[in-house]
Amino acid sequence: MVSEAMLPRAAVKEVEARLTAAGCPDADFDARELFRLATGRDVRLSDRPLDAAEAEKLEELTVRRAAREPLQYLCGSWPFLDFELAVGPGVLCPRADTEVVAETAAEMLAGGGGRRARRRSGRNNVWT
Repeated sequence: MVSEAMLPRAAVKEVEARLTAAGCPDADFDARELFRLATGRDVRLSDRPLDAAEAEKLEELTVRRAAREPLQYLCGSWPFLDFELAVGPGVLCPRADTEVVAETAAEMLAGGGGRRARRRSGRNNVWT
């Protein structure tokens, strides 16, 4: 459990262990992001122990993430391409692989040399 007076690295290690046990992929990344969200600090650059409010917020976020609530929802916004999207329940989470699809679509629409989709005839109706 995250508690007041924990050092930042110890708190992040605790959060990472709990997220790993809960089966969260990328638990190390998530733990650092939750720390940043709860404290406004980068764990790599901070050695000040957590105060009571920070510890309470980090514990709350850890419980929610361990219950598999998307990290993007906990953060409230998430970077996508060149801007931030507001996210929350009912909104699909922006993902890195979706950025590739969006960039390719934008290139195709702009005539930027991306592969154009065309429908092939045949029983499978395959797009190429």
